Amino acid sequence: MEVIQSFALAPWEAHMQAVLSGQEGENEDQIKELAKAEWVVRIATSSSARNDLVGMGGTVRTPVSVARAGKIIENFSVTLSTREEHNPYAAELAAIAHGLNCLPEMKYRVVVILTSNRSAAQAIGNPRQQSGKSHIRRIYDAVGKLREDGNRVNLIWLPSGGELKIQKIAKMSARHATEPYVTPRKGAIKAKTTIRSGTRAGLRNERKLPDGVGRHSKKVDLALPGKHTCLLYNQLSWKEASVLA
Repeated sequence: MEVIQSFALAPWEAHMQAVLSGQEGENEDQIKELAKAEWVVRIATSSSARNDLVGMGGTVRTPVSVARAGKIIENFSVTLSTREEHNPYAAELAAIAHGLNCLPEMKYRVVVILTSNRSAAQAIGNPRQQSGKSHIRRIYDAVGKLREDGNRVNLIWLPSGGELKIQKIAKMSARHATEPYVTPRKGAIKAKTTIRSGTRAGLRNERKLPDGVGRHSKKVDLALPGKHTCLLYNQLSWKEASVLA
């Protein structure tokens, strides 16, 4: 179960700036050129929710000069939990945190994180959301270590229609994590707000009267005056109330 902290980031900590494609002042062509540059360390992530499962996937592309044992491409695909315990937004945050932790030690490099989940990008740039705080904290811890070594980290959101090839590979990895035959990973952090919402919906259905039961009572309730009407009429004499009626 995810532990909800009072804040994901202390007020004095610097926030990451999320670059949103199509936003005023942002050149989409320049954004894509940076994301496609071979000298850049690139992380593309995606999440998937289908077959009552939620999964994450991604790919990490590292230049040969900094790759571990010559491994320049590293893909990952993880089934997190059922739809009742997780959601695509939290899965996207988990994927970004996982991708950052896959990076080798390096100095003075440019790291680009590509996501097509706008909610996740905005939450990282302005972390006030209750859900996913533990993932956001992991992301900021990883980014902090990279910055200590002189690296520059950019978070870029590109919409589904303008995805790059590397993002499509990440999406395939995420979809693979939600195939009908896979099982959720044990020990995955669950989204507390998603579980709470599902529980509330279930309780509402349990407490709901069956169809046809209480139909007459509902009609009577509709005919009875509300609180505002009662207050209005109670302040008047019988004669004044009769005029209003």
